[in-house]
Amino acid sequence: MNAENLNLIQLTPEWREELLDLARDFHAAGDTRFNGLLKGSDETFFIFLQNLAEESREDDLPPGVVPQTTFWLVGDEKTLLGFSRLRHRMADTLLEKGGQISVEIRPSERGKGYEDALLRLTLAQAAAMGLSEVRLTCAEEDTETATRIEAAGGEWVETRTLRRSSRQIRLYRLVTQSQI
Repeated sequence: MNAENLNLIQLTPEWREELLDLARDFHAAGDTRFNGLLKGSDETFFIFLQNLAEESREDDLPPGVVPQTTFWLVGDEKTLLGFSRLRHRMADTLLEKGGQISVEIRPSERGKGYEDALLRLTLAQAAAMGLSEVRLTCAEEDTETATRIEAAGGEWVETRTLRRSSRQIRLYRLVTQSQI
């Protein structure tokens, strides 16, 4: 992995074929989250882009839903390697969804260091948005994610039991670069 050739983008129509390639990668690994895109038409793709844009605007969301911006990790200016979702503020409902930042790498590229790079780049976006800190969570038993969060500067805050299940999660606080 060459971190110098990695960038974050927001999807535009020009990225349709690369997104479909990423969707096929997830599908081949048994992950169905992008199946609608694979079965859909050009209109389905444009609706997907519209939904991403609407998720980032407070006025387009139902009450209680936190706006989020989706960033796409691009390698060598042409390959979608994964994506992150940056929630614009913390809410209790986000504790069960990973906190303010979630990171996903396409299955064929996992374990190559892209997860760390994507988290680091998303933290820089959080700072650019004016967030002085973010909160991230991971399952108590997910030592790989806990190590990634801690390597990025995450400070363990607490371990708590989720309200709707008996799962234990670790809550971390990360100060963004705007505060360092």
